[in-house]
Formats: sequence, structure tokens, C-alpha cells
Amino acid sequence: MNRDAQSILLVLLGAAITRIAADNTFEQYVRAGLRPWLIAAGVVLIAVGLYALVRENLRRFRGEHEPTEKLRVGWLLVLPVLAIFIVAPGALGAYSASRGGGGVGAAPPDANGFSPLPAGNPVSDTVRDFSQRALWDNAKTLHGRQITLTGFVTPRDGTTIYLTRMMITCCAADASPIKVTITGTIGKRPANSWLKITGTYAGVDKAHLADGDDPLPILHAQTVQSVSAPTNPYES
Repeated sequence: MNRDAQSILLVLLGAAITRIAADNTFEQYVRAGLRPWLIAAGVVLIAVGLYALVRENLRRFRGEHEPTEKLRVGWLLVLPVLAIFIVAPGALGAYSASRGGGGVGAAPPDANGFSPLPAGNPVSDTVRDFSQRALWDNAKTLHGRQITLTGFVTPRDGTTIYLTRMMITCCAADASPIKVTITGTIGKRPANSWLKITGTYAGVDKAHLADGDDPLPILHAQTVQSVSAPTNPYES
């Protein structure tokens, strides 16, 4: 790979990063708050690539061009560009979720001070908050309430499924699943399909857990609606 090709690839890589930051595709890979940093990184790569391309061609025009060793390894830069522009890998789904326990881990610092849920039924909640309340809320704020959760289907043995959201701290590389066991009449639902389910808290599921896994909360479904995957599929 000569210097011109290296410069052009830097420009393309910067353009690819800027593109996914502009159209929200980046939210399938990193937290939403990182958008400004991605845009800045993309602009810097484009600027560096253009500067190197112009500088090299000016040197060539002046007769100052020096022969350089061609680096074949540089063509590896093509891979992320192709992945973004052509393949566009999707967000993590049921396969990744099936490889983790799905619990929320240790109790949060404010486990004894959960705020009351908003008035009225049903109330929309995150899978993470529902799970924490189900396992750690001594005030039992879920009892007697209708809760609406949105997530993707992770298959489970028997007639139930897991409704899942992946939780990330920084990016998809550190993602871990949070699962809720769904009971009731839900019909046949394929893995990775997104559902909005309204139901009631129905206890804690300790079945099918490997040693060391946390118990999972149960939501007894009353209504089930198929929905499109959200722009940001992760919880944080």
C-alpha cells in the first residue's frame, strides 16, 4: 500500500465514523453520549488523510517524492470501512444474551429508597429498573401495578421466553444481558424479535440458573405487542 492509498483509506475511515455518528447507527455499538467524540475522531481522520494526500502529491509535483516501502498490512484498514459501509453489523441480540446469566447483580446503593412509580396503569419501565425493584425493593412498589417493558426475545425452555435488554457501560464490548422471565399467553415469538409487554410482577424465577447466577424477576403478560427495534437498543 503506497502513501496515497493510505491517505485515501484514512479519509474513508473518517467518513465512515462520521456517517454512523450522524445517522444514529453508532448507538448499536457505543453509548449515545459518545457521539461528539466519534464526530471529532471522524473529522480528524478526514483532515489527516486529506493533508497527507495533498502533501504527498505536492512533493511529487516538485520532484521531491521519496521512494517508500509499501506496507501490505495497511490494507487491513479496508476491513472496518467495508464493515460500516457494506455489512453494517447489528446490535447484540439473543445469541449474546444466551451466554450470560441475565441478573442485575448486587443491590444498588439506594436499594431501600426506590422512588414510587408514576401514578396510573400501566407504567412504562426499563428492564433494569424493573429487575432491581423486583429483587431489592423492600417497599414493594411493583405490587398491584401494571408494568410495560420493551425488549427482545431470548428463547427459554418450555412455554415462556426471556424479555431481554443488553446493558452497556461504554460500548458493546462490555455488554451484559438483563433478562425478565415472561409467563402468560404470548404465542410463538422468534429470537431477537422486539416486544412491548404489559403485565404484572409475578415473583422471582430461580429455575434454569447456573451456579452463581442471580434469580430473575417474572412478568406475567397481559398484552403483547410486536414493535420495531429502538434506535438505541441498549440500557445503561
